[in-house]
Parts: sequence; C-alpha cells; structure tokens
Amino acid sequence: MNSRPDTVVILAAGQGTRMKSPAAKVLAPLCGRPMIAWVVDQALALSPTRVLVVVGHQGAEVAAAVAAHFPGRPIECVTQSPQRGTGHALQVCLPVLGPDPGRVVVLYGDMPLLAPASLERLCEAQAATGGGAALLTALPAQPRGFGRVVRAATGEVRASSRRKTPAPRSRPCAR
Repeated sequence: MNSRPDTVVILAAGQGTRMKSPAAKVLAPLCGRPMIAWVVDQALALSPTRVLVVVGHQGAEVAAAVAAHFPGRPIECVTQSPQRGTGHALQVCLPVLGPDPGRVVVLYGDMPLLAPASLERLCEAQAATGGGAALLTALPAQPRGFGRVVRAATGEVRASSRRKTPAPRSRPCAR
C-alpha cells in the first residue's frame, strides 16, 4: 500500500508573537539552521511530489531561507495575506492544490522535533483507513500552552481547542 503523500503543506505564516521577537517564528535559529529548515526536512523525508510552504509574516524572508537551504527541491511558497488562522492558511493553498490534490499532509512550521518515523506511521494509518483525515496527537506531561484534542471513548475526535486556558471540559486530554 502506498502511503506516500502527494503534497506536504507547511504552515509558516504566523508572527510568533509569544516568542517576543520581531522575526518570524519559523526563522528562529535552531542548531545553526532556521526552524523552518528542520520542518522542510521532515516533509522531504516523506518523499512527496511537492511541498507547499504557506508564508505570511516576513514571507519574503521565510521564502528566501527555504530557497537557500533547499535549492532545486520541489518546494513552492504560497502567500497568506492577511493571516486569518490555520483554516485560512490551508484555504489559500486550494488553487495550487487543484481539484484532486491526492493525499495531503499538513505540518506546522514551528514543530521541528517530529520524527520522520512518526509522520510515516501517521501516513500509513491514514492510508489504511481508505481516506479521510488523520491527526498526530500527543499526551504531554505538562500540556500547558498546547491545544487540546477531545476524543470520544471510541477514539473519535470530538473537538479541538487552541485556547491558552481551555474550558474545564476539554482540559483533560482523552487517552
């Protein structure tokens, strides 16, 4: 079974205001490279046909960093202007993705520590279902500052929240 994604979309348009830096969050240096370079490595490890990077805040600088670290690779930057959230970031990709985009994996540009093996298992799990969406979630020991995915007892996703302080019903992350 082929679980390779056709396209990987990397969301890298945000300002990163919580980092209290004028620079785009995905340009923050991490072990000698901008954070976005590590996420592009994750995307390329999945061997997609193409990679789309959604840029917004300091988009030209983010695009230049990606081009400098990955010359000649199938990476295209898509501009989100204005930035209206995660859903909107994906929406601006629709004209580029076309009417039949195939399997699409979405990564956050500020999550450089995901292991390629974890992403491969996600793709395999999604392919095994025959379609639909698949989410990679975690149960951190200290979930403060993370969003929440609320699941039913059967494991189905019921809701998600990005609130800094989630409503009491969504505070515990279902296992």
